[in-house]
Amino acid sequence: MRTPLLFVLSAVLITCTACGGGDPRTAAQDALNSGDYPTAVAKFDAALRDAEAGSADYVALSVDRCRALAHQDGAKAKAEFLALAASSNLEVGDYTLVVSELLNVQQWVPAIELMDAGVKAFPENPKMGLLRKQVVAKSTESGDDAANDLLKGMGYL
Repeated sequence: MRTPLLFVLSAVLITCTACGGGDPRTAAQDALNSGDYPTAVAKFDAALRDAEAGSADYVALSVDRCRALAHQDGAKAKAEFLALAASSNLEVGDYTLVVSELLNVQQWVPAIELMDAGVKAFPENPKMGLLRKQVVAKSTESGDDAANDLLKGMGYL
């Protein structure tokens, strides 16, 4: 009688896992990759609860959360990324990922402000120079007055 009971319990466990009881990191990435940004943010929040603050895993999850958040609230994505940058060792690629998401959703001002922070953090890095050129070009092409005024005020135009 034990074998059938173990079989039933195993089947229930497999079913529950398939219905969303899996790894929150994977679920978050899947939602981000599929364009379901509200779900991605929620799943990243769940994954971050399990990650050790300050660890490489925590930083990677936080950056990807900011990428998802960029599609919902560009200013908040920028603010949260800058808070992360103040408490973690971010890389040029981290800035590139989030700025690119902001550009994709035409959040010009947050993209410019985040790019500027990256340029200041990595003034000699050629990849940051390329990102600066991309942000300036796309923001200028947009014709957005606030973006162009900001770029002029920061000395990029």
